[in-house]
Amino acid sequence: MSAVYDKSGLHKDTLRKKFQDLSTEETPMIRRAIATSIGILSSKMNIDYFMADLMPVFKSMANDDQDGVRVLIIDSLIEISKNLSKEANKSSMIPILIQLTRDRAWQVRKKLS
Repeated sequence: MSAVYDKSGLHKDTLRKKFQDLSTEETPMIRRAIATSIGILSSKMNIDYFMADLMPVFKSMANDDQDGVRVLIIDSLIEISKNLSKEANKSSMIPILIQLTRDRAWQVRKKLS
């Protein structure tokens, strides 16, 4: 989705809504794809739209039941942090990062090291 987002013009709202819908899929493969691509998509969109529409998706991915999704979200966390202001990182990303350091899965904690 990040490949076409820049060129979607008036359809950006539709793409963001579809991205949100896909994030609630029960299929782990789709949630892993969302976790991988949300960071790339954040760099292509207006940060205000990201915070309003996709930050809740990112937070839910950081709390996903699948360890693999939480492992993949770490790379996206880094990518998203590059696009946020210092204050937004403190208020939004640091709590998620702290939560991931205390994750029950060793793979998630190892990815952070």
